[in-house]
Parts: sequence; C-alpha cells; structure tokens
Amino acid sequence: MKKVLFLIIFLFPLSVFGLDLHSEKYVIYNLDDDEIILEKGISDDVMIASLTKILSAMVIIEGCDDLDKKVVYNREMRDSIPPHAYVIHLKEGVEYTYSDLLYATILPSAADAVTALAINYSSSVSDFVSEMNKKAKEIGLQHSNFTNPIGMDDINNHSTLEDVLILLRYALKNDTFKKIYMTKEYTLSDGMVIYSSIMMYSEKLNIDTSRILGAKTGATGGAGYALSQVFESGGHNLLSISVLAPQTKDSFHIIDGLNIIHYMDDNYSDKTLLKENRLLKTIPVYHSNIKEYNVYSDKELIKYLNNDFKEEDFHIKYKLPKYLDYHSKDKIGKVYYYYQDQLLYTQNIILDKNIRPSLFEYIKKFIFIIPIILLILFIIRRTKKV
Repeated sequence: MKKVLFLIIFLFPLSVFGLDLHSEKYVIYNLDDDEIILEKGISDDVMIASLTKILSAMVIIEGCDDLDKKVVYNREMRDSIPPHAYVIHLKEGVEYTYSDLLYATILPSAADAVTALAINYSSSVSDFVSEMNKKAKEIGLQHSNFTNPIGMDDINNHSTLEDVLILLRYALKNDTFKKIYMTKEYTLSDGMVIYSSIMMYSEKLNIDTSRILGAKTGATGGAGYALSQVFESGGHNLLSISVLAPQTKDSFHIIDGLNIIHYMDDNYSDKTLLKENRLLKTIPVYHSNIKEYNVYSDKELIKYLNNDFKEEDFHIKYKLPKYLDYHSKDKIGKVYYYYQDQLLYTQNIILDKNIRPSLFEYIKKFIFIIPIILLILFIIRRTKKV
C-alpha cells in the first residue's frame, strides 16, 4: 500500500498542480528549437557530481583517433580512485578498449573506467584534468572549473546548469557520444555486461523508465542526486538537467525526471501562430494598372508552447512602403514575426505582380485641370476680341 501511494503521489501527471520538483535547480530545453523552456537556478554555482563525466568522455572521444585502442587495467589506475567512488570492479591485467571504458564511464558511471582512461590518455589524472579545463574553455563553459574527472565533491570542482547545458548540447552533436549516451546495455571485452544506471533505478523503484531515451546520473553530498536526460514529448526532442534532489532511497532525481516528462506531455504542444497565405497588409498603388497590392504570409508558423499561451504574445512588425507605383522595385520590404521578444521569422516581400504605368490614371489625376485651361483660353480669346 505504501509503495502504491508513493507512485500515485510522484507519478501522477503534474498539470493539475504545476511543475514542482524535489530537485532545487533544473532546466528543460527544446533540442529541436534550440531554446530553454523552463529553468530554475540555471546560473547558480553548483557541484554537478558525475555529470562531470560527460566532459571527461568528450576529451577522449575528440582526442583519440582509435577507440578500439587497448588499455590494460593496472594497480596504479585502481589506487588512483578516490574512496567511496562508484566502481564496477574492472579486473587488473585485463585489456579493455577505449570504447569499453567510455561506455562504462557513461552507463553505470564507473570511476574505475574514467580513471583508467585519464591515466592512459594523459599519463596522469592531473594532466587529464588540465585537458578537461582546456576543452571546457573551447566549448564555451565560462563558469566551470574541474579538479577531477569523476565529479567528486571539491570546492574548486564546480559548474552551473547553464554550462552543463552547453556541454551536453555540444556532446550530443557528436555521433559517438550520442550513441553511448542513448545506450541502455553494453558488453565489455571481458564479457561483463553493464547497464545504464537508469535501468538500475527502474528495477529498484519498479517503475517504467522507457520514456528516458538517454541519461547520465550523478550523486554526491554536494550535488545531491543529479540527472541529465533526453526524452521525446509532443513530437519534440527535449533535454532536462537537474541537481540537488534529496539523497534518499526514493531516488527523487529519477522521479523528477519522469515528472518532467509527464508535465511536458500534459502542458506543452505545437501551436499554430500564423497560417500560410494570411492577408497581412493592403498597400495602395498609384498611377498604375492596379489600385492596391496585398501582402500575404508565405509560410505557416508553428511553435511549441504551453497550452495556456496568450495569443497576443504573437505579433507582427512591418517595414513596408506607404504606397507603391510603377517605379517600385521588386523587393519592397520585410515583415517580422515575433513571439514575445523572440524573432521567429523574417519574410522578404517581393512583388509578384507587374505594376505598369496607366495613362488613364494620369488623365484622372489631371482631368480637373482641363476646365480651368479651357476657361483661361476662353478669357484670353475674349480679351483679344475686345
């Protein structure tokens, strides 16, 4: 009964109550539209636990030409692992490939795997950490510093969720990293089968985590329980990162991850802001074969938004002439489409009609002068007769 109540409380869709997570800081990001959907404390300085291993993996992936290269696991590697770090007990004297160790680094978050990579790649852990910080600057992480490849708590080992988001977006563009990140099960060269930590939590909590397509977990005293995950909702590829969930047997970071998925399912969807061929403006045309020129939208605009979005937040700005005539050029202006302050699309307005001069329109314009001219001629003639 207690377990059923637990699942009802934490897995019930959150659209009724709003998004209320156990994690103190989080960000939800739309990978397709390249924009943040929701965030809390994204710029705050935090420890990120084993999310650090994402950077460690990228140093290896981008720096090693051959991921089939063999590494013999040895005592130096084992002795370099900090106490209390999670390990999968790699065997001394056994050869593992770089690929083996990368999968072990990301899936079960094995400290022995990432330590073996660090030492083999850079000769020492400290040298590898220098490579990590160099890579962090290259990627654009402006508020991060790393002192170990594992993610162990250290006052100088810190980041922000904004930086982690930059890092993970960057990493997911790499096919090798993405394949590893999205893998749930892998067999090492020595026959050991390893699993994504998400699988472990799925069995532990007896819950369905299949909606989590790829993930990296973390847990330290300073970072609490942490989670990065990729999932799909409403036809969009989304990413969430959270830290500082309470470290209890209930695994609130996983619960938060699932609640984020349910929340996005229930509260966000594609909204049509503008239909194609909608009449936008009518511009008068002078001295020409047509009286007016209609400007239409050239595409349908759809945006992934909260279901209670305000239609007035979508607005259009125009850079168009007050009138046209047969002298007007093909490119007559632009139309700018905004959602709130975000520019969604700029449409170039090109004349699609041949505007020609009209003699009749000119005659109409000056026809009122003809009686005056005739009157003047009549007066002149009468004057001459006199």
